Amino acid sequence: MKNGLFLLLASVVILLAPMRSTGQTVNDEVALRAFTRSFMVAFNQQDHEALEAMFTDDALYMDAGGNEIRGAANIGNHFANQFLHDNATLALRPM
Repeated sequence: MKNGLFLLLASVVILLAPMRSTGQTVNDEVALRAFTRSFMVAFNQQDHEALEAMFTDDALYMDAGGNEIRGAANIGNHFANQFLHDNATLALRPM
């Protein structure tokens, strides 16, 4: 599970990193930070429906085992099953 959280955190860091060098607007940064907070809250509340709503039908999520999960509904189901088996929490902090 720690590997899964590490991969999730690394993904968010990778998404946030380009903002410092590409000239994105302050509004882009604010929106991305708000999305990140919403993701963290939904994950920590084990709200798989809210997490599903954050993905598109053509989204691709890779779990800790390297398995590809495609589509919002399948990703939501993945989180629902994950939450049945553990009480992991997620803490994301800006760099």
